[in-house]
Amino acid sequence: MKNHILALMLLTAIACQPAETPNPNNPNNPNNPGGNTALTDNSMRITPPGAAAFVINFTNPTSGDMENDSRGRPFFAVKNIFLVPDANRQFDRIAVGFKSQPAAGTYPIVNVNYYGDIPEGKAAMNVTYQGWNHRASAGTVVVSLVNGKIKVEANDLLMGGGARVTGDTTALPDSSRCDVRLLTF
Repeated sequence: MKNHILALMLLTAIACQPAETPNPNNPNNPNNPGGNTALTDNSMRITPPGAAAFVINFTNPTSGDMENDSRGRPFFAVKNIFLVPDANRQFDRIAVGFKSQPAAGTYPIVNVNYYGDIPEGKAAMNVTYQGWNHRASAGTVVVSLVNGKIKVEANDLLMGGGARVTGDTTALPDSSRCDVRLLTF
């Protein structure tokens, strides 16, 4: 009887072990394209459909401030400006917006045309990449406080809706995925 119970406990322990193959849909998985490049604070990973992921490290400080959208309505923005090193562009930007200064917590993404339209308790995100504006259409962002600074993290946001905003010509394909780490100064 003891051997039977011991064998049953051993089988249960083996069955409860995590699978040896990591989940391929996890964007931080080393087996996922680009997943072996760990994100640090102030970096972003883009994975276009059917293409290898690439990482952008921000060189400019990230700020968090109340701003007004183009209709004059206030919102809180955490944003950064970057230039992808292999391209010749004037302006690339990432921005995560909230109705007001966010507290620590999880915020579902809403797809809005104007950041002043963000409902309380939700977030919006857009990336201007190579002259095209792309909005996050699904996912969540997590806000935490690190030594009094606001940190925004997101994994596997669905991007789309590219609209041309400058004279450049390259857009991210719809259904690109984005992972982000932004830490305010």
